[in-house]
Amino acid sequence: MNDKVEAMIGNCDGKFFERLVPNLVSALLAVAIALGTQYADFCLDSKAADIQTASAIKQLTNDLADTKRQFKEEIVEIRRSAEIDRQKTNELVADVKVILAIMQRLERKVDPR
Repeated sequence: MNDKVEAMIGNCDGKFFERLVPNLVSALLAVAIALGTQYADFCLDSKAADIQTASAIKQLTNDLADTKRQFKEEIVEIRRSAEIDRQKTNELVADVKVILAIMQRLERKVDPR
């Protein structure tokens, strides 16, 4: 083996801390960069998810407003239709009363008791 390898393995030259500090600094720097990258990705993903969620909520709110508007229009139409049906029913009732009155007069003339 060469002298450098023997020195590193056995730390015979007394430079342990002189080698340890730069190695730790580079390792910590690598970890910090990795964590920073993960955090940046997380922030970007979170922002994208927030935008999609906000868009979905806005779409649901608009759909709900449209549904309410359509429901109100249908209720107005149903009420209008019910009013027309009530008027027709009242007219038919009046016509039936007139016909019954005529039938009663005819019966009295035909069968005077």
